[in-house]
Amino acid sequence: MSASDSSREHPEKSRKRPLVAVIAIVVILGAVIGFFVYEAFYNPCNSWPGCGPVDEPQILAATNVATSYGEPVCAVVTEGFQGITCEAFISAGTTGVITMNMTSLGGDSYVQFANYSSSPYVRFTLVPPCPLSSIENYTAPRCTVSGSGSTFRFGYSVAQDLAAPQEVAILTVTVTKMCCWP
Repeated sequence: MSASDSSREHPEKSRKRPLVAVIAIVVILGAVIGFFVYEAFYNPCNSWPGCGPVDEPQILAATNVATSYGEPVCAVVTEGFQGITCEAFISAGTTGVITMNMTSLGGDSYVQFANYSSSPYVRFTLVPPCPLSSIENYTAPRCTVSGSGSTFRFGYSVAQDLAAPQEVAILTVTVTKMCCWP
């Protein structure tokens, strides 16, 4: 190998080093940007500026005051979903109001509600102005759950054409936490 051959090898090696460095920087930047994109779409409330500490809405209690027979019973549900279920004894023309008391740990929370009945004769007539939308939508109406406590009411009525003199209906209200973005 002559001296001229070895001098030709060094320029090739020195040209490869900057190329490898540029590729490494692009890969690292791509990974960092990918991480932030993932966090923004799948964990939008976790530790982002403007979100503050992660808030957690909690149901304290629920009651059902109804014009029907029997003692209505409500229970807080935390497994599978967050919400309440109330067993109501209904008859034609009766009405009732479910009251849910909530608080939020770690700052105010934003929530949406959905309500369901096991009886087709029950219709919810009074609901908070923040129904659950079918997709996560940061511009949809939402209700604020204050850290100092909030109360929400869900009124319902029973149709006049309920054939049975009395039946049991299970009324369910679910709570879905929405994110901190305006």
